[in-house]
Amino acid sequence: MVRLRHVMRLGGLLICLVAALAVWPGAASPRPAGISGGLLEATPTVVPPTRNPPPRPTRVPPTTVPPTIAPPTVAPPTLPATVAPPTIAPPTPVLDEMVLPVVADTYTDVFTPEMAHGHEGRLKVKADEGGWTMSTYLAFDLAALPDGAQVFTAMLHLAPVAGGERPLRMTVGAASCPWNETLTWRESANRGCARVEPRVDAVVTDRAPLSIDVTAIVRAQRDGEAPDHGFVIDTPDAGNTTNVTVSFASSEWVESDALPAHLVMHYSTPSDE
Repeated sequence: MVRLRHVMRLGGLLICLVAALAVWPGAASPRPAGISGGLLEATPTVVPPTRNPPPRPTRVPPTTVPPTIAPPTVAPPTLPATVAPPTIAPPTPVLDEMVLPVVADTYTDVFTPEMAHGHEGRLKVKADEGGWTMSTYLAFDLAALPDGAQVFTAMLHLAPVAGGERPLRMTVGAASCPWNETLTWRESANRGCARVEPRVDAVVTDRAPLSIDVTAIVRAQRDGEAPDHGFVIDTPDAGNTTNVTVSFASSEWVESDALPAHLVMHYSTPSDE
């Protein structure tokens, strides 16, 4: 009985519910989508698209490239120029001068073989194709030089007083034997007196004073390499092709102011160096 009563009560409730639904506003309206057969259908949730704002441009800071700084060009150090050590010339020795006068002079003549000519005022030198030559002898006192003297120059000075119209080639050398002003050609030939090395060649072209460099002869005589008996001036191998004669003032010359033969030397001594 009780159960029946409950069933009836539930039935009444259902009738009331149906009646209420009949009068619900909008019941005659079409069912909204999603309601089917009185049941509510799940309406899909439409999510509106998310409107993202456009991405902001990323502001990349400008790349600052550091300036390329070239290393400074450093010039290599300039080395000082190579300076050659100064050439120090040896000190020039103080030279003394000595003028030696002729102490003996003569000449020999093939044409007058027995005659001495040491007393005459002229000294003759002759070149002759036939061999009729003349040779002059001169003597100087080289012992007048100080001991240890070093001869730098020795110049023989002669003064022509005749001839010179044609060139005369002659040779000066050391005399090989002692002699004096009484010497004749015959005596010189018998004793073998002649000119020996060293020799110096000279040429007479006029009557101007003549200077002949006899330094080599004087040095050889001082050093004992040549006999110290004065000089001989002759012509046999001097290269003459014609007969030529030249006369020089002797120590007895008085006809003019021409000077006789003399020797001018420049020398130094150990105390001067």
